[in-house]
Amino acid sequence: MSGQWQGQWQPPHQWQPPRPGHHPQPFHPGWQPPPRPLPGAGTYLREASRILARTWRPLAGALLLAELAMTVVVVLGTVAVEELVPSLHLGRQSAELLTLTITASLVLSLVTSVPDALAATLSEQHSRGQRITVLRLLRDGAPRVIGSGGATAPPLLLMAFPPAAVWVWVMFTFVPAVKTYEGLGAIRAMGRSASLVRGVWGRVFAMRLLTLVLTYGLWTSGGLLLSLFGGLLGLDLKGDVTEGPTGVAFVVVAMAFGLGFVMFQSACAELAIVQMYKALRTRRPPATPAAYPRLR
Repeated sequence: MSGQWQGQWQPPHQWQPPRPGHHPQPFHPGWQPPPRPLPGAGTYLREASRILARTWRPLAGALLLAELAMTVVVVLGTVAVEELVPSLHLGRQSAELLTLTITASLVLSLVTSVPDALAATLSEQHSRGQRITVLRLLRDGAPRVIGSGGATAPPLLLMAFPPAAVWVWVMFTFVPAVKTYEGLGAIRAMGRSASLVRGVWGRVFAMRLLTLVLTYGLWTSGGLLLSLFGGLLGLDLKGDVTEGPTGVAFVVVAMAFGLGFVMFQSACAELAIVQMYKALRTRRPPATPAAYPRLR
């Protein structure tokens, strides 16, 4: 017995501190472990960069074709609006303002909804391990553009009330991802996005603001490159650039490049948003059983 008190004897159950991430066996069957903490913004950006490094070529090709289609839609829409507005018997200034507002809303809605739908489709196809091509992106992403545009409309309608517009803008952050991964309609996708954002509104707002700042920085860099290129061509960027064929060609190329650049930036930002959606959906799985096969 004396040897037990000389360090040879050990108690049958020695206490050990809990391991990180380890949860003890519950005492009741309904117990569930607490959800894991959400990753930081850097994790979403790195994952989006990893996907983009492998798939940027088909994404750029799909965006280029989508830009051409958008140009046709905007031109036809502008012509239809100009034909419709005179029948309303408005004043000249009011008619011009209404035409400009409708055209700008159409352009802004398409510029945001098309890249968002294509980026969410790209992420979903990459998650499934499918071979990503331009035609497959356009085939699967085109039907989702309308629902993604529906998420853009409410913030635009509330632009006169900035706090409400920002709140709605954040609440509908995951509409393109929800439509793509869970196959919901536009209205149900808005509700599902709002349920995902609820409780983490601040983190989602910070993520959207970060992607907005990054894309704005890239857009500024692209504008500087265009200005430098115009200076090398000898154009007077402070005056009328459209004087001469060189100036007209520069304006056309600058507009096409600018629109394509904005759409590519929006798609890259949406890729990061989709990665955040993947982290949030594990906390609140969808109620639709048919959506589970897509959750990979």
